[in-house]
Amino acid sequence: MVKFLFLPNIYFFTLAGMVKKHQKRCRMNINEDNAGLILNALGLAVVNLIASGTPISRDNLVERLERTRHETGNVIGKGANRDAAELVRKGQ
Repeated sequence: MVKFLFLPNIYFFTLAGMVKKHQKRCRMNINEDNAGLILNALGLAVVNLIASGTPISRDNLVERLERTRHETGNVIGKGANRDAAELVRKGQ
């Protein structure tokens, strides 16, 4: 199980539940490694928003995830950011 050192455990479990709900509704095949990458992408986006002083909203979070996806050079990171942005966009 992936744990964040910089986020409270309650926040981690909320995100993990969100990923599981999305997996059931969309029939998306998310294995444990992919779920960990998605949670890391979400956590990094939240930390970046806090560090820049930007309010944390759905639109700002999706925009940050999409920006990170475009800046990322590897395919796996791009997919994790894309899936995380999709989760936030749908609000599941």
